[in-house]
Amino acid sequence: EISYRAQYSKFEQQPGVRIYINSKNLGRGANRNFLVKKASFSNLLFLDGDGLIQRPDFLKTWISFTGLADVLYGGRIFPDEKPGFEYLLRWNYARSYEMVDHLKRQSEPWRSFGTNNFMVTKQIINQYPFVELSGYGYEDVLWSSLLKHNGINILHLDNALLHPVTDSNEAYLGKTKEALANLRTTVDNTFQPDVRLIRFASIAEKLPFRWMIRWLSRKLSGKLEQRLLSNPTSSAKFQAFKLFYYLSL
Repeated sequence: EISYRAQYSKFEQQPGVRIYINSKNLGRGANRNFLVKKASFSNLLFLDGDGLIQRPDFLKTWISFTGLADVLYGGRIFPDEKPGFEYLLRWNYARSYEMVDHLKRQSEPWRSFGTNNFMVTKQIINQYPFVELSGYGYEDVLWSSLLKHNGINILHLDNALLHPVTDSNEAYLGKTKEALANLRTTVDNTFQPDVRLIRFASIAEKLPFRWMIRWLSRKLSGKLEQRLLSNPTSSAKFQAFKLFYYLSL
């Protein structure tokens, strides 16, 4: 924390720059809602701190599209170079499912949204704030589902950030389990987001002997987790792991 404070303190001298460092992790949704309250202008650009700008006209592109939609998403890309074994799970999944060009994203605007690189009007995000989860979760999916439910469209741009892969296989599985637990709690207590995993789970949970489905899912998710740790190259197995782990909760 001290190194971060020292690193950012030099920017505080710049006009218009304000830095907020929380004493504890509020969660991604609460952090963004907090920043919205502090913002002064009507259009807000959110960028994840680990994202790397790839084009010299990155900000110019955002400015040129400002006002064309209430919510805009720039996309994300991941390194072409294959990482070491211990980072393969996150890299494979990201390259297979999260790295999507803007035309394909626009064909499914809510399903292809992410919170790593987006612009929103202050009016919209005040009206529809992020769900505040206690830890790592599906804030982006929950928020885009809320937008879809209320008829708020998303415009997708070709203006992606490059994200390095820093989560080890074990760490990424841990984050995934935490996120699925948060998603389960949210779905049980609020509304059902537009997620394929939720749709498949809903079908499975309508079958007889739900206790047996939960028991079997617990067994299968445990076996898949071990297989993913020993061979983290199958994104299909990772998708199956997520479904079975969700059903086991």
